[in-house]
Amino acid sequence: MSPWKIWMDTGGTFTDCIAIDPSQKVNRLKVLSSGVLRGQIIQALSRNSFQVEIALPTTKDIFKGFELRLLNSKQKVIVQSLDPATRILTIQGSLRNVEGYSFEISSNEEVPVFAARLLTQTGLTKTFPPIEIKLGSTRGTNALLERKGARTAFITTEGFQDLLLIGTQQRPDLFALHVEKEKPLYSLALEIKERIGADGLVITKLSNQAIDQLIRALKKSRVDSIAIAFLNSYLNPIHELLLEKKLKQAGFHSISTSHRLSGQIKIVPRAETTVANAYLAPIIHNYVNNIQRGLAHAKLKIMTSAGSLSNADHFYPKDSLLSGPAGGV
Repeated sequence: MSPWKIWMDTGGTFTDCIAIDPSQKVNRLKVLSSGVLRGQIIQALSRNSFQVEIALPTTKDIFKGFELRLLNSKQKVIVQSLDPATRILTIQGSLRNVEGYSFEISSNEEVPVFAARLLTQTGLTKTFPPIEIKLGSTRGTNALLERKGARTAFITTEGFQDLLLIGTQQRPDLFALHVEKEKPLYSLALEIKERIGADGLVITKLSNQAIDQLIRALKKSRVDSIAIAFLNSYLNPIHELLLEKKLKQAGFHSISTSHRLSGQIKIVPRAETTVANAYLAPIIHNYVNNIQRGLAHAKLKIMTSAGSLSNADHFYPKDSLLSGPAGGV
């Protein structure tokens, strides 16, 4: 059987989908990116049965086990059934005096999983059919613009702690006397004694003593993510690799190293890329992992900022920054 082919564009408000089912029929879907369907209770038929008004994109009742939340209320119940033909909603438990109330129902999954469930009309207890998904998302873009990324530590070569604060001469107004710079994405900047020369040879070896001291400082600061960018590591990453190994042994999991993320010779753009990746890493990795968990057997590819598609397992958080806009182009 041919797989479902689904293309999704997830924005801050809406998620738009086009899908081709196994019979080659084209299906379209637009849902809220919060992963909910909204409706209103028109009439109570009993304490657990209601006539509702809701736009349903399915012809099957796939809603058993979904959560129903009354808006402007803390009441939550589990859906037993929701008939798309009659719009009769049955719940587990009971609700009283709720006529006229607005509600939302959700499977409590990431919206790509929720949308795939609606398109393929697959209930929570059912197995998804074979699916191929191409996903563009503004999750990374929104997290950066709203400054909702992880608490990040920036680690660099001794003497370059203020590297990203100094930056370059690039500014919005070149001749402004009072230059207002954006606050850095990192919460903490630390330097460590090490040095790789321009020829890739080790000038100052990275010592275990320096690493142990750094680890103590990081544990005290309670950061969520770490960015490592050393001078000339693009040519010889031996110190970045050593520090990454020691940090993982110390219990740190979200670590971004500049030599893997950027081949640029100049340290400033390479460090900026690494910090951005570290800042977004916990959010994007959690997002992608949740999608993969919900669509365990689906083939998932994600749009990168460059306009290419990357397998989910090889998708770097930094590549999510223009994922949505690139997909739109």
